[in-house]
Amino acid sequence: MGKIGALVVFMLIGGSAFGQFFQTNGTGGGTWSVTTTWLESTDGIQPYLATLNVPTSANSVDIQIIGNDVVTVTGPVTIDGTTVGATATLTVSSTTLTLANNANALVVNGTVTMTGTGAITNPAAANFQFNNLSHFIHNRNGGIVPPATWITG
Repeated sequence: MGKIGALVVFMLIGGSAFGQFFQTNGTGGGTWSVTTTWLESTDGIQPYLATLNVPTSANSVDIQIIGNDVVTVTGPVTIDGTTVGATATLTVSSTTLTLANNANALVVNGTVTMTGTGAITNPAAANFQFNNLSHFIHNRNGGIVPPATWITG
């Protein structure tokens, strides 16, 4: 079977060569590692449906934390292509959130909070962006404020 034939078979059985699109459930959020926190779409256009997956940099191309959802990271994860909406919150609690080495790995329009021993690691400031009117809350004793790009309006 040629390369194109193998790709078609892979996509027909439910895989994607390019990654999935995830968004939070819109009902308050939850813990990052719990599947009920997330909805998934194969193309970002079709309806987002319940998923058995949790988004990471390895399986997704777009991760959206929407509405008033609060998502808490309680175990190590690497992410990419993630956006925190204007009224949403991402909390990193006593674990490490790693940003993939890509532009805009984490774009914040809402709030990012670090608590306990939470930490965010990123290879370059360009990977972590705070847009105008977004917030960073360093709610812990000690630790490092991760390098980021701050956009003013």
